[in-house]
Amino acid sequence: NIRQHQGACQIDTVTNTVNGEKYDRIVVLYGWTTFLPFIEKFKIEKNAKGFVTTNNATCETSEAGIYAIGEVVQRAHPCCVTAMADGVVAAKSIQRKLELKKKQILQ
Repeated sequence: NIRQHQGACQIDTVTNTVNGEKYDRIVVLYGWTTFLPFIEKFKIEKNAKGFVTTNNATCETSEAGIYAIGEVVQRAHPCCVTAMADGVVAAKSIQRKLELKKKQILQ
């Protein structure tokens, strides 16, 4: 069974208990709320929870040429590793666009 505790908890990593209840594994995730006042001047789409929506294959937002990664987007598992991976996806997408543009200019 998977259980979620919100708010203050008493976690004992020696006995694997949360608030005195025994668990096989304990995973602690810290939440946050997106803070996007700077993005309001753009017409970037957000989902119902306020996260920026992106193309998962490129990390590009609904505004061409604007990319979003990290805590402003909602992925399956929000963490720094996912954010770094999205950074690579965005960088490679930008590189492909620039190389295509360069090729078009040189033709």
